[in-house]
Amino acid sequence: PVLTIIRPAETSGCSRDFMQLVSGYRLFLLFRKARPHLCYMVVVRQYWAMKNYITGDVARFGADYARLAVWDGWHIIELQCFPVSKTTDIQTWIINKQKKYRIPNHRCIVDEDGVGGGVVDNCDIQGFVNNSIPFNGENYQNLQTQCGYKLADHINATEVGIDEDLISTADKEEIIRELEQLQTWKADSDGKLKLKPKEEIKMDIGCSPDWRDMFLMRAWFDYNEYDIPDDIERRLGITA
Repeated sequence: PVLTIIRPAETSGCSRDFMQLVSGYRLFLLFRKARPHLCYMVVVRQYWAMKNYITGDVARFGADYARLAVWDGWHIIELQCFPVSKTTDIQTWIINKQKKYRIPNHRCIVDEDGVGGGVVDNCDIQGFVNNSIPFNGENYQNLQTQCGYKLADHINATEVGIDEDLISTADKEEIIRELEQLQTWKADSDGKLKLKPKEEIKMDIGCSPDWRDMFLMRAWFDYNEYDIPDDIERRLGITA
């Protein structure tokens, strides 16, 4: 992996400082400046255009790490890692971030396998079932594979990012190592596309790919999005 710094003068003004994950898993640090002077109507339009999500990989039965993130589009703006999975702590974190960013339940998802099922039920949010059937009849082994391929598409389109202040150098290296495991695997007898199995990943990197799983769950919303009407401002009575 190559670390490249892009200076402020080389980027257009935007709202946050992001670390971008791009094709080949190079890292770009994009330094962006805030634009605080916005009129009320512009803020309203930006609010409706912005889409926040929560994804979480809940450690199975206390193993590995539980990793949760708040997304603004495809950029992570808040992050929490629990070394030991206490469902009450995870549920409290999710509810607090929902309130902070006004994220509805249908834009929150955690893995429903193992202890994650309790979080799904108690928070009344979406559940990610790794081995479930892919959406739209697409030719993938399962849902996890489908979302893994979709995540790779977004990474290669330089759309995936994380606020650089949220992670350490060690975290960056771990994220890169795990995302490098997004590899096509041998097709099954039905010719369906597969990802490198988690068991193989664990053998290669020595741990469960928790970061990868948290990232790829964001792709679930590509197939389950609720469109906001173009005339939402008129419907809410806030047109100029």
